[in-house]
Amino acid sequence: MRTCKVCGNRGLFVKINSEGRCRSCEKEYQNKMKWDREVKQEALRQSLLKQRQLEQESLRQPSYDYYNKIASMLSEISSEIETSDDPMKRLGDLPLFMEKINFCDSLVDLISKNADFEYFPAIVQEKIIYESDNDRRIHFGRIPEFGISVWTNRDNYISDIIDSIQASAERYKRGWQIAISRIKSDAEFQRGLEAIKNAPIEVSSSASKKFKVTDISDLKLSNITSKTNYEKTGTFIAIDTETTGLNCGHDEIIEVAAILFENWIPKLKFETLLKPSSPISSQIVGLTGITNDMVENAPRFGQISDCLLDFISSYNLVGHNLKFDLKFLYKNGLDFYSQKRKYFDTLSISQKMLKKPVYKYNKEFGYYDIDYDKEYDVEDHKLDTLCDYYSIRDNSMSHRALSDAYATGILFKKLVREKIL
Repeated sequence: MRTCKVCGNRGLFVKINSEGRCRSCEKEYQNKMKWDREVKQEALRQSLLKQRQLEQESLRQPSYDYYNKIASMLSEISSEIETSDDPMKRLGDLPLFMEKINFCDSLVDLISKNADFEYFPAIVQEKIIYESDNDRRIHFGRIPEFGISVWTNRDNYISDIIDSIQASAERYKRGWQIAISRIKSDAEFQRGLEAIKNAPIEVSSSASKKFKVTDISDLKLSNITSKTNYEKTGTFIAIDTETTGLNCGHDEIIEVAAILFENWIPKLKFETLLKPSSPISSQIVGLTGITNDMVENAPRFGQISDCLLDFISSYNLVGHNLKFDLKFLYKNGLDFYSQKRKYFDTLSISQKMLKKPVYKYNKEFGYYDIDYDKEYDVEDHKLDTLCDYYSIRDNSMSHRALSDAYATGILFKKLVREKIL
């Protein structure tokens, strides 16, 4: 009798193939073989697919590295540098600023090599984020790592991205270069200020006589013209005050400073805090940094006015918004009218020399804004703004009489040189 070697089925009519399997076992065997072949084929397919993916990832990796390098360098050149408030100590931070500039140059050099990475556009496409369905509809995307936005429906939008990155690098480079220039000018300003010798200040036991502000209502300011004598103009007194408010009728002087310039060189400084009759408000403390404790043992203005008058002698007076300071000084007993002199106001001089912007009405947002299509020099003529424009000092040192007086003297020199030389 015939017997199946697999299942053991026996019988006269059982059909057994040459391998000793009955029909049923042969069918199962063939199904198993087919399954094994399919499993092996799928395994081979997956293996080949994985191999191709690895090969593709290997080809894409340089582009990924390139993308990440750009993002990293953009983050580096845009990150802030923590520096000291002391202008002299900031000089020690200059290597950090130079490193930022070197990063900017390296980034510009790096992005010029984008053509070497054929997968870079595809990676950029993966990184683009659409903030809303409407942004996706109009093809307006953002690349957070690059800090830029892009219209993706343009044929050359990858080139636009590269151009934007390069523009960012150049913009940051200019910013760091300006920062370096300011650090150097701030240190130079501080060195210059500290190098000026102090004039002795004699404090009188009696107060000086006060005057009426209306007595100086006819005070005339001198102008700078192309015919101004540069050498003669360079000898003057730069003067500034800090006060408890804007009204000379009831507000008081809490600090006064005057610097003698001879041939444009600062030679001698007169500086003192002054004690007001009423406490200094928190607003003025916040603006000037002068506290009530600082002026507790300071003299009254009337006690030093004669000494200050001797210091300014018959020199020309220079100030920024000079009439403001002179009203306070005269009202409190400084009779600068006692000698003939000229009065130069850097505020009025700068207003004649430097253009302010033109403003136009923005209908969309409902307010007036600068018309950037028209050229201008400065947004306003405040001392801090002009110090920024001429890189005179760090304005964190503003609203102290000595610093403002020194800055005004330097500003006066720059305005005169610009006008007549």
